[in-house]
Amino acid sequence: SYVDVQAGRVLDALTTLGLAENTVVVVWGDHGFLLGEHAIWGKHCLYERALQSPLMIRYPGLTQPGRASPTIVETVDIFPTLVDLCALPLPAGLDGRSLRPQLTDPAAPSTKPALSFWTGGQRTIRTERWRMIAQEASAPGTPPSVELFDMAADPNEARNLAATEPATVTALLARLPAPFPTKTRRAKP
Repeated sequence: SYVDVQAGRVLDALTTLGLAENTVVVVWGDHGFLLGEHAIWGKHCLYERALQSPLMIRYPGLTQPGRASPTIVETVDIFPTLVDLCALPLPAGLDGRSLRPQLTDPAAPSTKPALSFWTGGQRTIRTERWRMIAQEASAPGTPPSVELFDMAADPNEARNLAATEPATVTALLARLPAPFPTKTRRAKP
């Protein structure tokens, strides 16, 4: 509620100063924190509650202000959104996409899955329906350890469906980028 009041003060000041019609406002916060879910006390994991972060965008001409969108987006989408809303040329090679479609229609679907990474070869992909977390295998040639959750039926990620949904796991693994290379230490002479 404190942040809501402060954001309201900024928006009121923009209106008072006559700047509301040419200013884009983005409020973006840090990602979540688990308080015992999955036996974790912290935020350094790839489960839904730890990865969600608040994002609010206000721009001149917003047709449905105050309406929330359930669409899956990534923080890499913020920059292309700002470029689009400011009518600037979009640089090539960006991973993110403009969120203008979701700002225009909060029910507009995601245009791509959300990806996240963590240390030790942990990766996750989140689609409208699924979250899959993959932990790279400790031995070469062995498959990764995988958790799969149906976010529509199980938003608390309590039932790992990886064993019963092998086709979904295979399809999502194919869409998940390779892990970042790990640093290797050179042996001391």
